[in-house]
Amino acid sequence: MKNTKLIALPGILAILTMACGLSIHVPINTDIKTIPTTTEYISINPPNTNDITDLNFSFGGGKLTLKPGTGKTLIQGSATYNVKDFKPIVIQNKGKIEIKQGNLEIKGVPDFDEKIKNEWLFSIGDAPINLTIKAGAYIGNFDFGGLNLNSLTIYDGASTVNLNFSSLNKGEINYFQYETGISDVSLNNLANANIKTMIFQSGGGNYKLDFSGNLISDFNVFIKSGLSSMTIIVPVNTHAIIEHEGGLTNISAFGNWNKKEDRYENGSGNPTITIRIEIGAGNVILKNP
Repeated sequence: MKNTKLIALPGILAILTMACGLSIHVPINTDIKTIPTTTEYISINPPNTNDITDLNFSFGGGKLTLKPGTGKTLIQGSATYNVKDFKPIVIQNKGKIEIKQGNLEIKGVPDFDEKIKNEWLFSIGDAPINLTIKAGAYIGNFDFGGLNLNSLTIYDGASTVNLNFSSLNKGEINYFQYETGISDVSLNNLANANIKTMIFQSGGGNYKLDFSGNLISDFNVFIKSGLSSMTIIVPVNTHAIIEHEGGLTNISAFGNWNKKEDRYENGSGNPTITIRIEIGAGNVILKNP
């Protein structure tokens, strides 16, 4: 008797779609039901304390935009959604504020022809904060220029993120940690963030770390990544040292970068950006803007 392997219908359709370039619509029931598009406005003042506020965003999927605000309001903006369980929840407890997406339990295979909307747009004031973002598969657009950040932590899944420090951070970030899955992430003007230590961990994907901006103190960076393509950009006149591990990593250096064994150096003097890279396999490009 021959062994017969059964493949679920969604798997067969996925294979046929990829092989034949077909667009197949299968009406599969799902518990994701839309409602008329709803927009909720949220405005939160800083806690009445001299301590640094812990500000947390918990976001499942959709589009999340954060930008600098004006005035004394800590958080101001809106959440637009058309799934009831996406309704944002605000939790305040002394010096901690969390804005989280409501819970949604998905049963079965969702019909993605159904237009699901979940978009948050918030402005952040200049009160001192420790900022944490936890997200799933989403699109993130962040401008943290001119904020007063003292720590920054981002955890996300498969994502597309563009993060920029368009102007100098008013605080000093002792610790910036970014952990992501298979993603496309661009971090821009990192020198403006005024960071002491940064840890970047990722799976496969495409990553750009741009250290342009006004570097005012030494900056230590630790990068650990899987099979990925990574571009590191440092201005010509900024002193940077890069050391790497990973026998299957292909490193290409352009511009003002000089190589000596497994060490690359750009510019001279102080302050200095020291970057240690550990990549399982992939490509690393070093260049100037």
